[in-house]
Order: sequence, then C-alpha cells, then structure tokens
Amino acid sequence: LARRRSGLDDSSKEGDAQLCANGSGALDLGRGGRESELEEVLERQRGELSQLKERLTLLCRQMAELEEELATAQRDLIKSEEINAKLQRDLKEALAQREDMEERITTLEKRYLSAQREATSLHDVNDKLENELASKESLYRQSEEKNRQLQDWLEDAKQKLQQTLQK
Repeated sequence: LARRRSGLDDSSKEGDAQLCANGSGALDLGRGGRESELEEVLERQRGELSQLKERLTLLCRQMAELEEELATAQRDLIKSEEINAKLQRDLKEALAQREDMEERITTLEKRYLSAQREATSLHDVNDKLENELASKESLYRQSEEKNRQLQDWLEDAKQKLQQTLQK
C-alpha cells in the first residue's frame, strides 16, 4: 500500500525490466537507484511520521484541555444545579409565606370590616341615644318650666288666699 501511494510500485517494475534487458551491470545500477528511491520514501515517511507524532501530541494536548474544560463545565453544572435547587426551595418558602400573608390580610380585612360595621352600629346607637337625651332634656326643661309656672301659680293662689282670709 505504501509503495502504491508513493508511486514506486509501477515505476520500479518498469525500471527493473529495462535494467535487466540492458544487462547485468545495469541491474546493479537499478538496485542502487531503487535503494536510493526507497531511502527517499523512508525519509519521506519518517517526516510524515514525525508530523503525525507532532499532530498526535497537539491533539492529545487539545483533548486534555477539552477534558479539563468538560470537568470545569461539569463542576459548574453541579454548582448551578445546587443553586437552582436552593432557589427552588427559597421560592417555595416565599410562596408559602406569601400565601400565609394573604390569608392574614384577608382575616384582617374581615376583622376591619366587622369592626367598621360595629362602629357604624355603635354610631347609630349613639346618635339615637343623643336624640333621646335631647328629647328628654327638652321634656325636662318643659316640665321644669311647667313646675315653675305651677309654683308661681301656687304662690299667687296662696297670696290671694291669705288676702282673702285677712279680709
């Protein structure tokens, strides 16, 4: 395979056939030429091998870097998952607290409305009592006035009676 890729297989056979046809001395030159060609191929393959080794070293380095990046990414992923789990717990707790606060607010609103109705009712009762008090005060003043009038009339009647008795 290596010979075919380098093109040695076909040309060397043709060269050997020509050299053998020319005589025995030519065969020695053919072997020397073939050896130099093989040395060139060997040298070229050594160069390719050296390049492939360098490339392999580079690829190994790149693979090590990529493995390190992968390990870092996995550590970051684990940290992110831990943070995400903590945030999920915090969110759940915050939602529970929010629900609790909403229930408290609803309870306080109901208590406020109840207290407001009670205050309105007490205000109405207070107004009614104030009206009754004003009415009774008015009746009291009227009865005081009538009592004074009766006292005056009684005094007048006593004076008239005394005057009549003195005559």
